[in-house]
Amino acid sequence: MASSKTAQVLSKFTSSVQDGEEYTSKDLVKLLEAAYKSVNGGRRKAPDAEKKAPSAYNLFIKTEIEKIKGEKLEGVEPKDYMKLAAQRWKENKEKA
Repeated sequence: MASSKTAQVLSKFTSSVQDGEEYTSKDLVKLLEAAYKSVNGGRRKAPDAEKKAPSAYNLFIKTEIEKIKGEKLEGVEPKDYMKLAAQRWKENKEKA
């Protein structure tokens, strides 16, 4: 048996699909997402869910990327900042 919200989503979805009209799978996905968002307010997590604290890796990477930006290394493009920061994490981890 479908939950009340699931039934509401299905009802909105089926009412948005018109008889005799042909839809691509992408069109149907968009219609289903719109129905879901209208019922659930676009939320996928519980409204009272707490945000998880960042890990040591996340904190290191964030600060390291800022350092890398400040160093203005020659030949290092912004898309390579993460690779360089991860490499530094690995080096620091091996030292410890």
